[in-house]
Amino acid sequence: MSTKKISKVLLPKKGIEAIPMCIPAISIVKEMRKSVLKDTFGVIVDDKMVHVDTLMGESKNLQSYFISEVNLMDNYVILKRRK
Repeated sequence: MSTKKISKVLLPKKGIEAIPMCIPAISIVKEMRKSVLKDTFGVIVDDKMVHVDTLMGESKNLQSYFISEVNLMDNYVILKRRK
């Protein structure tokens, strides 16, 4: 069993500590099509949008979307548009 210490990260927006996890892919479902953002490291959700940042410097503000599913075992997040 590993005794490696897990370091915590301080999130800048809320001042909340979090434990780093794997880097998920974000699937964005638009009608019947799906696009994927790979290597995401940040997701911020508010009442009107989902903001996503990737390791490649890409940043998206997805208006009228919500997180439909988070699967930590398979390392993905699914976003869907609000109706």
